[in-house]
Parts: sequence; structure tokens; C-alpha cells
Amino acid sequence: MSGAIIQVKSLYKTYKTQAGEDLLALKDVSFEIFDGEFISVVGPSGCGKSTLLKILGGLLSKSGGELLLKGLPVEGPRSDIGIVFQESVLLPWRTVMQNTLLPIEIQKGHSLEYKDRALDLLKMVGLNGFEKNIPLSFRAACSKGYPSPGH
Repeated sequence: MSGAIIQVKSLYKTYKTQAGEDLLALKDVSFEIFDGEFISVVGPSGCGKSTLLKILGGLLSKSGGELLLKGLPVEGPRSDIGIVFQESVLLPWRTVMQNTLLPIEIQKGHSLEYKDRALDLLKMVGLNGFEKNIPLSFRAACSKGYPSPGH
């Protein structure tokens, strides 16, 4: 093992088109990421950045190649990997607090134990005071330029 936290070797991903043809999204991607490194993935729209990140996070299967996290294959979603998506993935019928606690509910089932930690996280990102709002009302307030209640 090389000591890398993440090892990617000859990774590729193909999708099937509606016509049943293979569409190559990633080809022969190889790199290593070591502890403490800060990595950026840049490129034009449609070049495979999101595909690569979804594969690294275990949200999308690879078509071939090797992907190791701390020496173990990534074969699906993992509890030790967090992902921030480009677009909002909030559930519109849940409050900001309920959306914040959703990963805990899915993994452990006892979200109330983590309410204080969720409040701290919401405060850290300037969302204190929005805990009971639903995402649509929050988005509307932000689009009109209203500051968060915590500021």
C-alpha cells in the first residue's frame, strides 16, 4: 500500500444511452490523495467531475478500475464520507432542523440525541433561527436578500 488515503487506478465509467450505446464519462482516471492534502477537481461542464465525486463517495458504481479508501474498496455509500452537492437536496416537506437530522435518522434512528449538535451546526453556517422553516420559505427569504435571524 502506498500510504494514500484514497487510491484511484484506471477508473472508468460508462452510461447507456437511450439507444443502448455506451457513453464514456470517465476514462483511465488514476491518482492518489494523501492525508492532509486539499484537492480540487476542475473542468468544463459535462467532463465528469460530478460523476467522479459520486463514485468516490460510493453513490455511483464504477464501470471498471480500482477505488480504495484507506486500503478498502469503495462498494457503496459509506457512513464515513460526507458529500455536499451542487444543488440543494433538501426534502421540501421537512423543516431545516428535520433535514439536518435526516442522516442521523437514517443511520442511527435516534435523532433527538443529536439536536444540540444540529443547532450548533446550523448556528455555525448562519441558519440559527431557521430551524422550524421549511426549505421553500427559507429559499424565498434568501432570494429576497433577507438576512438570517441569527445576524
